[in-house]
Amino acid sequence: LVSGTFPDGTEDPATYATDIWCAVSGDYGQTWSESFYIDGLPSKCERSPSIAKDIEYDSGSGTYTIHYVYMYDPDPNQDLPNPPEYPARWVYGNYDITSMIPVGISHGDENIVDRYQLAQNYPNPFNPSTNIKFELKKTATVTLEVFNTLGQKVSTLVNGKLAAGPHEVAFNGKDLASGLYLYRLTADNVTLTKKMMLMK
Repeated sequence: LVSGTFPDGTEDPATYATDIWCAVSGDYGQTWSESFYIDGLPSKCERSPSIAKDIEYDSGSGTYTIHYVYMYDPDPNQDLPNPPEYPARWVYGNYDITSMIPVGISHGDENIVDRYQLAQNYPNPFNPSTNIKFELKKTATVTLEVFNTLGQKVSTLVNGKLAAGPHEVAFNGKDLASGLYLYRLTADNVTLTKKMMLMK
């Protein structure tokens, strides 16, 4: 489901969206994962998003990937097709949803169980704070750290033993510059990483 608003604030669930979100189901739509952000900029218009029918599964790495396209409109105030001074274009993207796969999904003879999960932060982009959710399938020693694109650690959010189950941690970037950051969860030799955008 794609929804959004026009620049004047009125709702337009069919044609205007500033962000693209996704949810996945492992039981043919009976239950769904929490929605997570996959693409888009709040100042731009992402129109006509569509997703490939099948989720790509790589048996070698055990990863699941979705493939999607959308129309990038550089001026949300212009209606498509844009005049030459406002060229629109199709954009292709892919997103690793392995950490979002609900527990119990099977693929062939493989059953995805006892998986550590790291959710996309929300909100994203954010200013200056955001929340990061993750889930542990058993008690483990956990670190949750934030890095800039140079690989420099800018914050340690968790460093210690946590019980099994869902957890949520707040991150405040008030002292950081706008830009892309990575947050990394490490537990029992499993490492999961996602990106987030700070926009001031």
